[in-house]
Amino acid sequence: MEVAADGSGVRDVLMDTPVRRPESWSPDGRHLLFHVDGPTDFDLWVLSRDAGSVPRRLLERPANDREAEFSPDGRWVAWVSDESGAEEVYVATYPSVVDKVAIF
Repeated sequence: MEVAADGSGVRDVLMDTPVRRPESWSPDGRHLLFHVDGPTDFDLWVLSRDAGSVPRRLLERPANDREAEFSPDGRWVAWVSDESGAEEVYVATYPSVVDKVAIF
């Protein structure tokens, strides 16, 4: 749900399920990164505020991917993953997160 910080205005329900965890809005306010609690892991998804859009998977694999953040210019995404067996921070270009790099 989205609501103004002062509580004014109309509440806008973006996703109506308890298993989706919002993470970060893109700088232009058009895209919301969130993770979904799966049966064995967490996957990263993105929701566009465009009319009629549906959530789409950004990253799905056998690892826990969460705590995603957009960069200030919206061209990069950083997130925490345990894909290597240890929790590390990864970055990749957005919207294609194919060429990711572990930064620490």
